[in-house]
Amino acid sequence: MAGDLTVIDVPPDARLPWVSRVLHMRARGHTGMHPRASKDHELHFISHGKLTLNLDGNEITLSAGQILYTDPTSRYGVSEAVPGDLSCFHCHFTLPGAHVSHIDQREWDGRSNNINALAAGRERLIVLPRLWKIRKPIELAEQFLTMMNDQRGLHQGDAIAAQARFLLLLRSISTDATEQPASKAANTTPSSRAHVARALDLIERKPGRSTLSSIASSLQIEPEYLARLFKQQVGCSLGSYATRRAMALAQERLLSDQTTVRNIARALGFPDALYFSRVFKRKVGYSPREFRNRTLR
Repeated sequence: MAGDLTVIDVPPDARLPWVSRVLHMRARGHTGMHPRASKDHELHFISHGKLTLNLDGNEITLSAGQILYTDPTSRYGVSEAVPGDLSCFHCHFTLPGAHVSHIDQREWDGRSNNINALAAGRERLIVLPRLWKIRKPIELAEQFLTMMNDQRGLHQGDAIAAQARFLLLLRSISTDATEQPASKAANTTPSSRAHVARALDLIERKPGRSTLSSIASSLQIEPEYLARLFKQQVGCSLGSYATRRAMALAQERLLSDQTTVRNIARALGFPDALYFSRVFKRKVGYSPREFRNRTLR
């Protein structure tokens, strides 16, 4: 499998990733496994001890806290000499309808976000590292155990819950692997990420009223500093993101709410309906009323 990272892009009309089984392997009674080709995508997480694998003809040792992703093209086997304190989770899953690509870490670091998808709430990328050291291994082990319990199906809805927990698990791994790339570590700090997170929250409440100066004033930081942080972490200016988010929310409400354009403009924080309509037509290509009538016909 080429590339350090596997990028899984799930189209809106495709089925979501699907977990077929989750296993918990301990060393007791383990007899090893000859190298084989996997029919599924798999995750291998070491919660305790070490495990030596033969992966595509190469020997690799996984230690506690590390997670390995293998795709159906990989061949792996397990040595018979398994330490007695091993605790390892294996997760088999499929990606029906997803677009899968492999890139290296540097390519990902230089890749800009899909701002339109982000602002519209449609960002559907999962990024899995080939091999990664998890920052919070105890929490990840708990996620695996909870998912295993749900898969046993002892209560109503457990099978559905297992699938939901699996999607959250993928998201946890993806976030862990992509939010702290080495090339950006020196440029972002917990406080700077917190500033941007709070800015995004304020934009969500009233995107039509969100400006760089107003958000910076609410956060009690300099506008120039916020502008630099926002561009660095989100990939576009704060004003541009606020406008895109406002238009995405406006389209949702025009289709779902039987209220006036004036009320929608007011709810989104625009000073008046006329200004809102001008911005909407410039960004979407139709006036709000034209968009509603055209889409609902």
